[in-house]
Amino acid sequence: MKLGGYSVGDAVWEEPACTVHSGAETGTNRRVLIRVPRVAGRSSDATDRLRRDYEIARSLSAELAVTPIALERFDGGVALVLEDSGLRPLHQVVAVRRLDLVEVLEIGSALATVVGQIHARRVIHKNLSPHSIWYDQSRGEIRVADFGIAGRIAEDGYQIPLAGHIEGLLTHIAPEQTGRLVRVVDHRADHYAIGVVLYQLVTGRLPFSSTDPLQLVHAHLARIPIAPHELDAAIPVTVSRIVMKLLAKAPDERYQSAYGLRADLLECVAQLRASSRVEPFDIGTHDSFETFQISQKLYGRDDPRAALLDALARTLTGDTRLVLVTGAPGSGKSVLVSELQKAILEANGHYVSGKFDQFRNDVPYAGIVHALRELVGQILSRSDQELAAWREKLLAALGTRGQVLVDVIPALELITGPCPAVPSLPVEEDRNRFNFVFRDFTRALADVSHPLVLFLDDLQWVDAGSLSLLQLLVTDPSTRHLLVVGAYREGEVHRESRLLAALDALDRENVVVQRIALPPLSVGDVQTLIQDTLRCGERAAHALAELVHGKTEGNPFFVNQFLQFLYDEGLLSFDRELRRWSWDLERIESEGITDDVVDLMTTRITRLSGEGQRTL
Repeated sequence: MKLGGYSVGDAVWEEPACTVHSGAETGTNRRVLIRVPRVAGRSSDATDRLRRDYEIARSLSAELAVTPIALERFDGGVALVLEDSGLRPLHQVVAVRRLDLVEVLEIGSALATVVGQIHARRVIHKNLSPHSIWYDQSRGEIRVADFGIAGRIAEDGYQIPLAGHIEGLLTHIAPEQTGRLVRVVDHRADHYAIGVVLYQLVTGRLPFSSTDPLQLVHAHLARIPIAPHELDAAIPVTVSRIVMKLLAKAPDERYQSAYGLRADLLECVAQLRASSRVEPFDIGTHDSFETFQISQKLYGRDDPRAALLDALARTLTGDTRLVLVTGAPGSGKSVLVSELQKAILEANGHYVSGKFDQFRNDVPYAGIVHALRELVGQILSRSDQELAAWREKLLAALGTRGQVLVDVIPALELITGPCPAVPSLPVEEDRNRFNFVFRDFTRALADVSHPLVLFLDDLQWVDAGSLSLLQLLVTDPSTRHLLVVGAYREGEVHRESRLLAALDALDRENVVVQRIALPPLSVGDVQTLIQDTLRCGERAAHALAELVHGKTEGNPFFVNQFLQFLYDEGLLSFDRELRRWSWDLERIESEGITDDVVDLMTTRITRLSGEGQRTL
């Protein structure tokens, strides 16, 4: 088979999204490898990924990335031609032989070097695995391939994944990549993936293994893997600790730099070569904290978090609960509610979210429909056997009325099959029919085996139809195992608003509505955040915390933006000689930095390039 200026040989291995063929350049007979999407076509995700892979890998040196040579048209899409320099994916290497511990640690240190340099070029890979890590055992060289979902690090140094959107190989993704947390994804997500790879190479197994995607997501979010030395006593405890540090759930608890990881791995190699054993030593002492990363922990929210988890616990026993989370814009309402995801996944339940829009509140049910579309997508990812069970359950609940929901959630038809047409009704009757069909649909989705959390954000912009439906859901005694969490901005809901009128109606019906208010952070909360971010002591952080709190009034969003602004302006910097972060309070105060978040954001926007401002 011919592909542009190349002849295509046999398939040599399979990847999750592509098949890799041997090949040769016509005329020169230079050996190449050709990655062909399994799903052909111009619009396929695999084709888009190959284009991105080519673009990013070309920007990196040949010492870091497997060199891309060309993109060639193939079956309506593209195929990627790569240089064949003798490297092969790790999954092929380990399929032939078990690597000894010294070789594994040397691979790990070489990988840390390469990944650290990729990060220095402001690229996060986001899909490291034995498929994308290529190895030449004769030269001990490592290269990285498959940059199809890699991201270029923005000026702020992070990316935020879409809610419910998973990128990367499920067995290797970091918790913050699952789309189940309102957390940023930065270079430390790649460190987690390196931890999974080292766990595989050291133990011969994955830290988490399941054919159920949701079980894997839950494992990355909440389960602690068995430490390698507990699986195999021959594995040194220090090596086990290094791997487990990489696999920490919180990015702040992982290695912060590839340099620190490499130093610890090389120390283990040196000891093994000298004495065939590894004596315990303090790991992470060479780790560098000079990359500015604002801590992603929750601060000042212990009581609200406990209240939410208590509401969920009651839902698991059969209750239907309505919880309202209120607070100023930027107070962290969405981040707080996302904490429910770990617990609901552990209960084999579902968490879905929708958001109401200030400029689309004339579209009925928009936020709720978005949430249920997300849930249908989760069900479609289940096994054929589970899908059949869901089909039976939903058909029993919807009867001949399924088309009412298929009209707004087209993917539902992939579960139920074609539904019979429903008769047209006058507007009011049509609305009532929709509400009752939707209630029965929700009732079928939420049961003792699969409790449901429905999070609806920005309720201050809710439409009348959604409110009517919510009232029906929380007042219906036959609806069980359902937790509805709504969030709205304090100060943007007035006495005459439809939301407060609906809540008054629920009060008159004696429906318990639990309210959780999020206050500003205290000076102590801000101080703890600064200590965790800058790795400094209480005394050093206290004065800066008081200044930041005074400027931001403890608003979590503003606190983060203010700290980022100080860093961007050079008022907060890492002293490489003293190996610590430093700042000058007098200089910060003399700069006359605004204490208005809108002014601060406007200032940051005006400092973007002209192209960046036009894009915004």
